[in-house]
Amino acid sequence: MIKKLLFPALVGAMTMFASCEADPCKDLDGKCGTGTCFEGACVCDEGYEADAAGICNNTWASKFVGSYTGKDVCPSGTFQLNSPAVFTETAADKVSISNFAGFASTVAFSVARVNATDESATKLVIDGTDLAGRKFVGDGVINGNTITGSYTVTFPDNTTESCTFEYTK
Repeated sequence: MIKKLLFPALVGAMTMFASCEADPCKDLDGKCGTGTCFEGACVCDEGYEADAAGICNNTWASKFVGSYTGKDVCPSGTFQLNSPAVFTETAADKVSISNFAGFASTVAFSVARVNATDESATKLVIDGTDLAGRKFVGDGVINGNTITGSYTVTFPDNTTESCTFEYTK
């Protein structure tokens, strides 16, 4: 009789302990886009952030994509963009910018996370050279449809100029 009662009690206890160990990632398995599930939430790979549904589908670079107008303010003057600066995504964390600073050339820049606690905060890392040999170094941040930042341009003759910019989509 004890054996008959002991077996159902053991099965019940095993079921209870097994249910306490539920996998918090079970419902997200394979559904995190470019991320992996950790403790029931998607953790995005470098260069990606979560969309409104919590899935890692948005690239850092995508928020910069578009045509911008604006101005660059330098010691030599203020330069309005006569044609838009066009930001094109080339990788999850890279953009190519045509007409940056009003120069009729294209420069490749990267996009990086501002801090580890705010997945949506990214910045433009300016560090590139155009085909004319001008080297650009600086950074910028995006807020809504506006990118603001600063950079130093080193010209082929090694003269430099430090500028600020504000572009609006």
